[in-house]
Amino acid sequence: MKLRKLAVVLAVASALVFTACESTPTGDKSARNGDSLYKEQKYTEALDSYFEAQERGVNVYKEEKLYAGIADCYCQLGEYEKSIEYYKKSLGIEAANFEALVNLGVSYRKTGDRDKAMESYETALKYDPKNNASVPLYTSLGSVYIEIDKPMSAINYLEKAREFYPEKADIHAYLAIAYKMAFEYAKSEESLAKAKELGYPKIDAIQEQLNKLN
Repeated sequence: MKLRKLAVVLAVASALVFTACESTPTGDKSARNGDSLYKEQKYTEALDSYFEAQERGVNVYKEEKLYAGIADCYCQLGEYEKSIEYYKKSLGIEAANFEALVNLGVSYRKTGDRDKAMESYETALKYDPKNNASVPLYTSLGSVYIEIDKPMSAINYLEKAREFYPEKADIHAYLAIAYKMAFEYAKSEESLAKAKELGYPKIDAIQEQLNKLN
C-alpha cells in the first residue's frame, strides 16, 4: 500500500514538473537561431527569429540582447528609425551597453541627426573609454566635429585616437584638417605627411580640403 501511495505521489510530482516545463518561455532557441542567422548576414531571417523569440518569451536569453539583435538587423537593412527604436528599448534595460550606444549613434548619424549621434558616442565613451571599439569612435567624433566646424573638439578626440592607434592613417588625415582649421599649420603639415607615409588612400581628397582652408 505504501509503495502504491509513493508511486501516486511521484506521478503527481512528474505531472507538475511537466506542466511547469510547458509554461516556461521557449523563445531562447529562436533568439539563438537569430544570432546565427545574423552572423551569416541573413538579416531578414534573423529578424523573423528574433520576433518569434519575443512572441514566445525568453528565459535565459537576455531581453536587452534580444532588442539589440532586432535593432542590429534593422540597422543592417537600412531601416534606421526602427533600429533607433529598438536600441532605445535595449538601453532602457541596460543603459551602459557600449555596443548598443555606438550603434544607436550610427543610426542617428544615418538619419542626419548629428547632435544625437554625438550624444550617443560620447555617452558610450564615458561608460567605457578604453573599449577596443573606442578608436574608431574617437575618430568618428573627430570627423563629425570637423563637419560642424568645431576643430578644437575634433582635435581632442582625434589626438586620443592617435594615442591608442598611432599607425592608423585616417586619424592623421583628419588631424591634418582639424589642425589647419585651428590655424596650427605646422601640425597640419606634419599630420598630412604621416597620413601619406602610412598610405592613406584618399590623400588627394584631404589635400583638396586643406587647399580650401587657405
